[in-house]
Amino acid sequence: MTSTSTPTAPPSVTPSLSPTPEPKGHVEALTILQGPGKEINVVGILRNISDQPWTDIVILVAIWDTENQLVDHQTVSPLLKNLGQNETGLFVAKFENINSVESASAEVLDISPTTFDRASVQVTVLKTIPTGEGKPAILGTITNSNSYPVAVHGLSFVAVDKSSEITGFATLAAGPTYIESHRARPFLALLETDTTDYTLLPYPDATQTTNLLPTEVALTKPPRIETTEQGHLFIVGEVRNDASFLRWIRLLVSLEYQGELFAFTTVDFPVPINPGESRGFTVTDFQGLREQMQAFNPALEAFNLIVKIEPNLLRDFNETPTPLGFEIELFESLGSSLILKGTLSNSTEGTLHEVTVLATARSTVGDVITAGWVTIAEALEPEEMAEFILPLAFPKNANPVMIEFDVQAFGFSR
Repeated sequence: MTSTSTPTAPPSVTPSLSPTPEPKGHVEALTILQGPGKEINVVGILRNISDQPWTDIVILVAIWDTENQLVDHQTVSPLLKNLGQNETGLFVAKFENINSVESASAEVLDISPTTFDRASVQVTVLKTIPTGEGKPAILGTITNSNSYPVAVHGLSFVAVDKSSEITGFATLAAGPTYIESHRARPFLALLETDTTDYTLLPYPDATQTTNLLPTEVALTKPPRIETTEQGHLFIVGEVRNDASFLRWIRLLVSLEYQGELFAFTTVDFPVPINPGESRGFTVTDFQGLREQMQAFNPALEAFNLIVKIEPNLLRDFNETPTPLGFEIELFESLGSSLILKGTLSNSTEGTLHEVTVLATARSTVGDVITAGWVTIAEALEPEEMAEFILPLAFPKNANPVMIEFDVQAFGFSR
């Protein structure tokens, strides 16, 4: 089902907000798309017609029945952080358990004025691959042809038919937050559309920035491709921070096959790396990798593995983690995984957030065998305890007895 309509919402639908200045946005297109089951997606294009750039945009989206009665409403933000003067941005509202809807409306409720230096980037779609979730994945590149580095705040796509009607949308699942001058970086976006004849229109959000490349953080040795006893592919590696301060980083992990991008994902370290610290990592989650492997059946030796280190611009560089005490209660090998079970507690006087357990398993000569982390609580109150279970991918033919564990636990005060 696809329909386009913009009825006027009654005053009672609009929450009482007092934005300053008054938002001046124009919804140029609004389309209702049937999602899976009883899910309804309302997809719209917003244009900033004010005299200043915006950020922190809040949009009220409502859906209506055949008698123009309100069915449901919600507030959403565009799929980009910044919207400059006369720029357009995509927004999506997802409604669940909806039996019937006739039309939709949208209006800007609130914005924050901002300033930024817009950077032009080129978005190239390389291929579309199937995924196990039923949503096709778009593999492509974002190219920075400028003489300065750029920060990437977001990327989305709208799918249109030959009549320029909206038939779907795509949201970023993995991509860079920073691109050096005259460099290209991969991305992966998940596409939601019920048609096969479409054109993808990109909506990137990039701004000029300074040189933030974490050159002091480097791979200790080339990462390697491993497989579990069940044949599942994963990547193992280690990074070291030789800076004199904490570093938040993101890894861009690409698999190339026969000279083309085959799979891509990103890894955000949940805790910054301390000065002089080495930290192991594994990569197990590639959207569409299993389907690609089944289709092409490539030998592992045919892959070209590329791992890039970039600053994670999604994090506040001033955030400092608080160490937590813990106890390991059980260690066992189960199928393709090593399982760590234990408990930890917050012995501080304040609430800690994003409570995370990290573990690196090394051989007796110091090589990383596997590593991983799990965030077990969004908030942990003082004196509160929590249990954790941390599964770690384990390589085929490795001996779980001949390894040493480095386990840490952290939280963040706000």
